Amino acid sequence: MSYPAPDKTRSASLLAANGSPFETSINFSGAGKPCLRFIFEPLMPGRGTLSESPIPRIAEAVGADTRWLEQFAPEYFLANEEVEGVKDKFASNTARIPRCYLAFDLIGDKRSMKAYFSPVLKNMASGRNTDEITLNLIKRLDPSFGPALDFIQEFKAISQGDEPPLILVAAIDCVAPDAGARVKLYTATPSNSFNTVREYVTFGGRLTDKTTFEGLKVLREIWHLLLNEQDESRVDDSFSKPVADPNSGHKGLCFSWEIRPGQDVPETKVYVPLFQYSTSTHVITRNLEQVFKKHGWSLGFDGKFEKLVEEAL
Repeated sequence: MSYPAPDKTRSASLLAANGSPFETSINFSGAGKPCLRFIFEPLMPGRGTLSESPIPRIAEAVGADTRWLEQFAPEYFLANEEVEGVKDKFASNTARIPRCYLAFDLIGDKRSMKAYFSPVLKNMASGRNTDEITLNLIKRLDPSFGPALDFIQEFKAISQGDEPPLILVAAIDCVAPDAGARVKLYTATPSNSFNTVREYVTFGGRLTDKTTFEGLKVLREIWHLLLNEQDESRVDDSFSKPVADPNSGHKGLCFSWEIRPGQDVPETKVYVPLFQYSTSTHVITRNLEQVFKKHGWSLGFDGKFEKLVEEAL
């Protein structure tokens, strides 16, 4: 099994590494049912307001709450002249400049909707400081986010990297704001070293609690497998592996900072583009089976996970 090379003669979406306007993922955990997520680029006119798009009808059909969505869309939807202005900054086979992405999380018989916006596209089109726009927008949301948002702003100010982390994507839960809705801010780094992971997860050493350190310990034990390095001794904390495709928009590491109203500190998640460090689906599957096995999950034994992947493909 291997990934097919993208066909550069066909139009490509900016959503997925292979140019697809549709992507699926499964969130496995040691407790509860897996969460299946479908994320897609809704096809709609490249101009007009949120109310003129199909998104409100989609939201109504699934019972989604659109209050935050109605605040985010005007900030990030590109005007028609802005779309024309950024087209030449992308590959000639780019299908369209997206206005947003939608996602649906399915857990058992429950479903919830999310919306993803790209501050970077707005910056490319207008030159506006979209980090500032995003953070100021979140400050206007109700209920208030408070300390967790301050944590992110302070880390951005003291970041020791070559450049401060930029907010590449802003995502919102389309549920009632007072019922646990979250905002997730995504950033990325070219480095995939574990020192970089520690820097972002602890916000430059400011988080020193037991839960954070235990999470880092678990991640450190499997880090070599995520980078497809079977010799664990080779992967010290400063090791950063070259990516297979340096021209891809999916490289290095991606981090998300998840915040909820009233939360004291953000929750950080780490995303690894496995295809950049492995040669085939089989290699990725083999490494993930070892990860599951280390956690004692049934998917790590008797080739169970590999069989599931083969059946899916």
